[in-house]
Amino acid sequence: MRVYVREMELHPGFARSFLIEILTAGPRALELRGVRALRVADEGLVSAAAPAELQLEALPDEVFRAAVGASNELVVTRLERRGEPGQRPLEELVLYSLLSRRGALR
Repeated sequence: MRVYVREMELHPGFARSFLIEILTAGPRALELRGVRALRVADEGLVSAAAPAELQLEALPDEVFRAAVGASNELVVTRLERRGEPGQRPLEELVLYSLLSRRGALR
């Protein structure tokens, strides 16, 4: 997820196209975006989430896709607020959103 978020932050034009403008590009574009979200979830989260380390039971795939969706919303918010002073690092916000379970960050 860190690489994904970093790339989105480093390439705001791509991020805007991939996350915002694609919504008007038609059903095939949305299908491809959904496929990419699943790939990010499969490659990034399933291997890195380590449910055993967090003392969680095995999680259904939908949880990982939802995590990608939440991360995407944070990227979109950052795009909208780009350049505002005092913002926390995007990676940090994504980490908190993914590990917001009580005690997971301790």
